[in-house]
Amino acid sequence: MTRATTTIPFSKIRFIDKVPRLSDLTERLTQKLWQIRIEQNRHEPHRMSDGTPHSSHVLIVGADTARIRRRAMRYLERLHSSTGTQHLPERDAALLTPLRDGLPVTRIVTEHEADEIAAALHAAAFLRCSRRKAGQRWALMAH
Repeated sequence: MTRATTTIPFSKIRFIDKVPRLSDLTERLTQKLWQIRIEQNRHEPHRMSDGTPHSSHVLIVGADTARIRRRAMRYLERLHSSTGTQHLPERDAALLTPLRDGLPVTRIVTEHEADEIAAALHAAAFLRCSRRKAGQRWALMAH
């Protein structure tokens, strides 16, 4: 018998599939600034000293490059902090990926089915507890 399942959101973690690399982001911002400066020079030629178009190296100076890099780094930091997992080690954050689309929830039809689920949960909790106690016993015996 097929069951109707529904998926519910479980946490407010944001999963970002493609985080841009710093080099790609700085290149994109540099290209955009270059386009803006070229457009400004076309509309306001009196701003240029000799009236000839400048190369991209003259349009973007070292201070601009440093500002672009700072802004790109700040953007990436904020992007990572917006996920809600920035405080976790990468391994632990990877363990949360099953929560990406939410958790499936199924309707329990019979009381027998509810009893089976409760027994399975109880057994899992009992095993975790007994493993922890066994580990503590081994640690005490080692000293």
